Amino acid sequence: MGMTAVVWFRRDLRVHDQGSLAAAGGAGEPIVPLFILDSALWPTVGRRRQDRLAASLRSLDSSIRQLGGPGLVVRTGEPHKVLLQICEEASADTVWHSAEFTPYGKARDERVGEELTAAGIAFEPADSPFLHPPGEVLTGSGTGYSVFTPYYKSWLGRQTPEPIEVRDLRFDHSLDCGSLPEANEQTRAGEDEALGMLQSFVHEGLTAYGSKRNRPDQDSTSHLGAALHFGELHPRTVVAAAREAEGEAFIRQLCWRDFYGDVLFRLPQARNQNVDQRFDAIPWETGPGADGAYERWTAGMTGYPFVDAGMRQLVQTGWMHNRVRMVVASFLTKDLLLHWRKGADFFSQQLLDADVANNSLGWQWTAGTGTDAAPYFRVFNPVLQGLKFDPNGDYVRQYVPELGHLEGTAVHEPWKHPDGYRDGYPERMVDHAQAREDALRIYESVKAATQ
Repeated sequence: MGMTAVVWFRRDLRVHDQGSLAAAGGAGEPIVPLFILDSALWPTVGRRRQDRLAASLRSLDSSIRQLGGPGLVVRTGEPHKVLLQICEEASADTVWHSAEFTPYGKARDERVGEELTAAGIAFEPADSPFLHPPGEVLTGSGTGYSVFTPYYKSWLGRQTPEPIEVRDLRFDHSLDCGSLPEANEQTRAGEDEALGMLQSFVHEGLTAYGSKRNRPDQDSTSHLGAALHFGELHPRTVVAAAREAEGEAFIRQLCWRDFYGDVLFRLPQARNQNVDQRFDAIPWETGPGADGAYERWTAGMTGYPFVDAGMRQLVQTGWMHNRVRMVVASFLTKDLLLHWRKGADFFSQQLLDADVANNSLGWQWTAGTGTDAAPYFRVFNPVLQGLKFDPNGDYVRQYVPELGHLEGTAVHEPWKHPDGYRDGYPERMVDHAQAREDALRIYESVKAATQ
């Protein structure tokens, strides 16, 4: 019988409110804290997220040492092979982990479970990255929800789980920890950093969140997306803090994570296929012209300042305000008629908080191919969106310096001013009104043909 337990860290890079650590501590066995750089995933996530993950792992390593542990044990390879080797070296009889629900995560864990079980090792889920895991929030008939609002009402009516207390930890010190991946020393990440951001937001930003959350020109959002993605915070911790401050509007936004996680769990093909298959027939633009349009979109050179500010913010910082995400997605799919997968793939490479479910299904929401009842006619006007949510033009001027000479709202419509293009800003690549007409005609014809 084994004498130790492995805690396999994945999207739960913290030591507080950590279900796997709590379960291992409760079992009383010495713990091997393990992180595996999955050889199938690590090369695909992009340099920006690699650096962010590396910084988070260094923070976790420090936290484990402060608790009396040896540090974080790090290995690279195929998870099932690494775990079998670690369990043999440490005489472990249990591997605790946080359950995964993405298509890749589920398949990986099924393989790991089969291999460990065959070797006589228990593979035990003790938590998940969600407040209410996929498959838990159901309709009265026992099926999953397809529309957010009824899901949210049901989700809100459930008992909210409290943060988990982690205690009585003992660590195994027999293994070499290996090498942490190199991290940029300037990258701020980890549980302590995330907890500080949460407290700052709760005390300074949460009260005005409901009225200001759509304003990219103001620092009015939590910026906790990456911390939640990497599991430096659990939603339990975030919701507990927000509820104390009566942050209902913010909690509603957090619910989207659970909703999209649930949809992808039930419809794994939604990662790269239309949820509403009627729109499989949309004739998306292809060829050299479409490729050129895509490149202008990624470079923030569409000629629409609000769109371009968002794309440049993304490339420069690895983050984009949620309101702007919807506007740039609408522009790609409706104005340029390019497939939403192209945008989702670009976001996946650039965003620090890129999440498979949120990313793919968020893009489908805007493209009109997702879970909403009739969203295909929703087309964001990039000029009106800028005028409404960046009323002084400060956001645009921050990321589009070629328009810095235009004051106030003039920055959103440089074509109306004699000196609007004096510093090299490009002219509009499409006429939005005409593009909107064309897109709606195509969507309508596709829908009619499938009825």
